[in-house]
Amino acid sequence: MTAKTNTCSGRLRPAAALPDAVMTYAPVHSFKSAKAFFLASKSLDRVPMSPPGFNRVLGHPLELVHQTNPVAPMGVGTPLRVRLLWKGKPLSNAVISFLPRGAQLKAGFDARYERYTNPQGEATLELANSNTYLVVAHREDATAKGPGFDSTKYSATMTMIVPQICDFCGE
Repeated sequence: MTAKTNTCSGRLRPAAALPDAVMTYAPVHSFKSAKAFFLASKSLDRVPMSPPGFNRVLGHPLELVHQTNPVAPMGVGTPLRVRLLWKGKPLSNAVISFLPRGAQLKAGFDARYERYTNPQGEATLELANSNTYLVVAHREDATAKGPGFDSTKYSATMTMIVPQICDFCGE
């Protein structure tokens, strides 16, 4: 597993992990990319409106990359736009789920919480409720075989907290 954490005053930095393992219960290789964001600032009551760093690509095989700032400004009614990359290139027509804590997806495609990516690999959901959200995408590569596994599954996740009131929105 690879873990990266970077801090810098006034910048957004991802905390990321990329576990790589062959499942013990099935002949499947698995890569699970995960990101969470935090804001490092000398003064939390004077945070820059658009701190840089949120859209940094880390190079995971399947990777979600924020296209809108996940921390400041962020609140109910803010559109959350992400890009899905497959081996560094935008992945179109893939499903991205934006799951608020406590929600359960309907069978098949759930239009309340899921979106298909466009040709640029982007999907957007307007965040209607204050909650902790899990943003997730999956992909399987049946051609990626090796000793002890018949395919490789990839997942990319991001966790973010959406406050009821955006302290940085000037409202």
